[in-house]
Amino acid sequence: MTASHVFSRRALALAALATAVVGAPPAMASSVEDPTTSTTSSTTTAATTSTTVPAPPPPPPVILPTPPPGADGRSRDGRIVGISDALASVPATGDETERAASEHDRIAAGLADARRRIDDAANETQRLADETAAIDETTRREFVHHSKLVNARAALVSDMRHLAVERYVNGREDALLPPSGLSLDESMDRSQIATMAVEASRGTAAAVVRVDSLLAESDRQQASLVARRSDDVTRSKSTETDRAAAETDAFQYALALPAAEQTARDARLLGFVAGSDLPLIALDAYWRAALRERLVDPTCGLTWWALAGIGRTESNHGRQAGGMAGSGGVATRPIIGIALNGSGGTTAIPDTDHGLLDGDPVWDRAIGPMQFIPGTWAHFGIDVSGDGVADPQNIYDSAAAAAVYICRYGPGLDADPGLQRAYYSYNHSASYVALVLQRAHDYEALPVPSLTPPASPPVAPPPG
Repeated sequence: MTASHVFSRRALALAALATAVVGAPPAMASSVEDPTTSTTSSTTTAATTSTTVPAPPPPPPVILPTPPPGADGRSRDGRIVGISDALASVPATGDETERAASEHDRIAAGLADARRRIDDAANETQRLADETAAIDETTRREFVHHSKLVNARAALVSDMRHLAVERYVNGREDALLPPSGLSLDESMDRSQIATMAVEASRGTAAAVVRVDSLLAESDRQQASLVARRSDDVTRSKSTETDRAAAETDAFQYALALPAAEQTARDARLLGFVAGSDLPLIALDAYWRAALRERLVDPTCGLTWWALAGIGRTESNHGRQAGGMAGSGGVATRPIIGIALNGSGGTTAIPDTDHGLLDGDPVWDRAIGPMQFIPGTWAHFGIDVSGDGVADPQNIYDSAAAAAVYICRYGPGLDADPGLQRAYYSYNHSASYVALVLQRAHDYEALPVPSLTPPASPPVAPPPG
């Protein structure tokens, strides 16, 4: 059966299995080969052993607090579309992650620079406007001053003419003898008037020279003001051009930024926790699953890294057979194990889902990132991704179901004895338990924040 055929039938299968009566849930079967290890295969199967771990019944459903729309990595309709807020500081690596982050940073920096240029242009435009207004006011005052100087010069020239006439009428000031026929007093008066006229003429001439100098300086000042104003007008036009270009750049960057942010978020989600082989989306799935169990059953003590050890061993965190957990958590290629027909040391488990989930109508096969047997999924499958389907191929749903499954073997799953007990319930193999425990502790060392459940307690389901 093709992968697309399996996916097309998944919703029908999940609905059918939700009402199926299959008796006690069978144990897990780790029947998928680990593609990244050459020394220890994860094809550890349910071995025959005299030591058994009793399987408690599935817990009753619990209604958990619903996060606000659009919060904690969920869309407004409640679907998981991004990393939990608590994991925002976890460093992620990967070529596509780094490329997308670099492109986002380039666009964000371009937008910030464009906005800075707009502000700079606005400030420069205002400065030039203020300067132009000051120049215009100075030019106005200079024009008034120049007009006064022109009027003053005209008055001085007029005075000089009158003085020249006066001197002509009263005679030369350097005459040695007064005109005949005048009395002594008249001669002295005329001589004094002539002298005064000469002094006045000289002073007026000097004043005209001074006024001419002031007029020349005023002309130079007005020419300078005209040049400065012309320069400001040119710079103002250039600044407006720069501002228009910056606004165009800002518009284009702002238009591109949301898509770049989404691409960066998606690429980060599919990147790896720095220094590890753990995809960030898988960490998020384990984190959310463990946090959910902390709310449902605080005594269980389940940690995200305990689930990571299982996910790494069962399907390499959803990357089995070249696939991966895609955006939203669904495997890009369905993860389906070998037929559990009793061969190769497996436990024989006849078909429980009519082949709807695993494509095999004769024997069951382990499915999804956490390798659930279809009959077990019917009891423990849960939708936490928010897409309305409890999907074993969705790493969020699968991790949450695995958390519910192993927490039945708590409390104390934050320490080795409890984990060994829980891991053994997942696969009755001592080598499997040792391998998963080792990998779990390797992940424990990663720089991931501690689980901190919210204060709101879970709500018990209504009677009936």
